[in-house]
Amino acid sequence: MTLPKRSLAEDVSAATAAELAPQLPGADPERLAAQVEALKLLPAHARGLLAHLQAHPDALTSGEATGPSALRALLDVLATEHAVVQRIRCHRCGAQRRLPYRRGGASICGRCYAQTHLKVCVRCGELSRPDSREDGATVCSRCKVQDPARRDACTGCGKTTRVAYRVGGRPFVRRAAPASYTRARPAAERNDPPMRSRPRDRSVRGVTTGHGNTSVCSAVASR
Repeated sequence: MTLPKRSLAEDVSAATAAELAPQLPGADPERLAAQVEALKLLPAHARGLLAHLQAHPDALTSGEATGPSALRALLDVLATEHAVVQRIRCHRCGAQRRLPYRRGGASICGRCYAQTHLKVCVRCGELSRPDSREDGATVCSRCKVQDPARRDACTGCGKTTRVAYRVGGRPFVRRAAPASYTRARPAAERNDPPMRSRPRDRSVRGVTTGHGNTSVCSAVASR
């Protein structure tokens, strides 16, 4: 007879807690089972976590970045209550930070990903961090910033530099926003999102980037 899915999940959580308890002095198996269940793992992920713990007795203390993503979530929870638990560290630099990338079967941080994900730039010929594509080839971030096509004489200050945005087709640098633009419409009418969540090319009426795409720079939105 097949057990209900809920019972199967509870069994896996209890088995995982039983695997963890001997390695965590003073830990309550029932609380551990509840913490595992609170992760809301898919059945396959929960079984994979249990299998990894059984195959790697030092998974709680090694900080190795080769385990499944479920292990990272579990360690983040357990580390707040058990000093012996070590959160996963970047496989390349050893830092304890967000590890959104995988390389060679191990988790790495964004900085290490950028350092290992280099391409030859079609403009300068250097091995560098890619920024965009041009006719099927890679353009590095340095060449993109220095691109003369992105520079123009600012309507506000007259300085020829990188264009941050355009108002009515006129180029402006970051610090030269027309006050009348932001004062003419309340923030509620502009529907400007918070700075931290604003996409790079979010549209705002009447303002365009140096590429011709409609967007707003940080100087306009912050006023």
